[in-house]
Amino acid sequence: MNVCGKAKRDVVSVLPHRADDMARLAVLLADGEPIVTVIGKFNAGKSSLCNLLADRFAAHGKTVEYFYLDAGRIVETRERFKASSKPMSGRAR
Repeated sequence: MNVCGKAKRDVVSVLPHRADDMARLAVLLADGEPIVTVIGKFNAGKSSLCNLLADRFAAHGKTVEYFYLDAGRIVETRERFKASSKPMSGRAR
């Protein structure tokens, strides 16, 4: 059993009511690419965290792609994540 399989088994053994969530996660992980969602308060460091993660991936030779959502559309960009000047920016990162 691989590491992801062991982790899934361990989580379900402690939190059996999350078995469906773990099954969905296994499907998402099947592509081999991590999926990360960062949610938090205004000016709490979300962009800094995302940039740190991107830097770590790049340091290990991984390709890093930046994008944001605009009206439900994915817009690719070369710019690193930056903090919004307003609590309700029009860009989801």
